Amino acid sequence: MAKKKKTKVDLKTFTVKKCPYCYSHLAVNANRCDRCGKRVGPVESSGWAKKTVDWKAYVTAAAAVTLFLVYFWWAFMR
Repeated sequence: MAKKKKTKVDLKTFTVKKCPYCYSHLAVNANRCDRCGKRVGPVESSGWAKKTVDWKAYVTAAAAVTLFLVYFWWAFMR
Protein backbone atom coordinates (compact mmCIF):
# COMPACT_ATOMS: atom_id res chain seq x y z
CA MET A 1 0.00 0.00 0.00
CA ALA A 2 1.42 3.35 -1.01
CA LYS A 3 2.00 5.96 1.66
CA LYS A 4 0.22 9.26 1.31
CA LYS A 5 2.59 12.17 0.83
CA LYS A 6 2.27 14.86 3.46
CA THR A 7 2.60 18.26 1.89
CA LYS A 8 2.66 21.55 3.69
CA VAL A 9 -0.47 23.51 2.82
CA ASP A 10 -0.31 27.22 2.35
CA LEU A 11 -3.15 28.70 4.40
CA LYS A 12 -3.49 31.54 1.93
CA THR A 13 -4.94 29.15 -0.65
CA PHE A 14 -7.94 28.31 1.54
CA THR A 15 -10.51 30.76 2.86
CA VAL A 16 -12.67 28.14 4.61
CA LYS A 17 -12.29 24.59 5.91
CA LYS A 18 -14.87 21.91 6.55
CA CYS A 19 -15.59 20.39 9.96
CA PRO A 20 -14.94 16.61 9.81
CA TYR A 21 -17.74 15.95 12.33
CA CYS A 22 -20.74 17.96 11.06
CA TYR A 23 -19.49 19.04 7.59
CA SER A 24 -20.12 22.76 8.16
CA HIS A 25 -17.86 25.45 6.74
CA LEU A 26 -15.48 27.22 9.14
CA ALA A 27 -12.96 30.02 8.95
CA VAL A 28 -9.41 28.80 8.31
CA ASN A 29 -8.18 30.05 11.68
CA ALA A 30 -11.08 28.56 13.72
CA ASN A 31 -10.16 26.14 16.53
CA ARG A 32 -13.71 25.02 17.36
CA CYS A 33 -16.69 24.35 15.15
CA ASP A 34 -19.46 26.92 15.58
CA ARG A 35 -22.15 24.35 14.87
CA CYS A 36 -21.16 21.21 16.83
CA GLY A 37 -18.60 22.68 19.26
CA LYS A 38 -15.90 20.07 18.57
CA ARG A 39 -12.22 21.01 18.38
CA VAL A 40 -10.73 21.01 14.89
CA GLY A 41 -7.15 21.26 13.73
CA PRO A 42 -5.45 22.95 10.81
CA VAL A 43 -6.70 22.64 7.26
CA GLU A 44 -5.48 19.68 5.17
CA SER A 45 -4.64 19.77 1.47
CA SER A 46 -8.18 18.61 0.65
CA GLY A 47 -9.81 21.53 2.47
CA TRP A 48 -11.02 19.51 5.44
CA ALA A 49 -10.00 20.31 9.01
CA LYS A 50 -7.89 17.70 10.81
CA LYS A 51 -9.49 15.80 13.68
CA THR A 52 -7.70 16.52 16.93
CA VAL A 53 -6.69 13.80 19.38
CA ASP A 54 -8.45 13.94 22.75
CA TRP A 55 -5.56 12.88 25.01
CA LYS A 56 -7.54 13.54 28.17
CA ALA A 57 -10.06 10.84 27.20
CA TYR A 58 -7.31 8.33 26.36
CA VAL A 59 -5.52 8.92 29.67
CA THR A 60 -8.79 8.64 31.62
CA ALA A 61 -9.67 5.38 29.87
CA ALA A 62 -6.21 3.93 30.52
CA ALA A 63 -6.42 4.90 34.21
CA ALA A 64 -9.87 3.31 34.51
CA VAL A 65 -8.66 0.05 32.94
CA THR A 66 -5.60 0.03 35.21
CA LEU A 67 -7.72 0.59 38.31
CA PHE A 68 -10.10 -2.18 37.26
CA LEU A 69 -7.23 -4.62 36.75
CA VAL A 70 -5.72 -3.73 40.13
CA TYR A 71 -9.11 -4.24 41.79
CA PHE A 72 -9.62 -7.54 39.97
CA TRP A 73 -6.19 -8.76 41.10
CA TRP A 74 -6.83 -7.57 44.70
CA ALA A 75 -10.32 -9.10 44.91
CA PHE A 76 -9.78 -12.43 43.16
CA MET A 77 -6.11 -13.28 42.62
CA ARG A 78 -4.23 -12.67 45.86
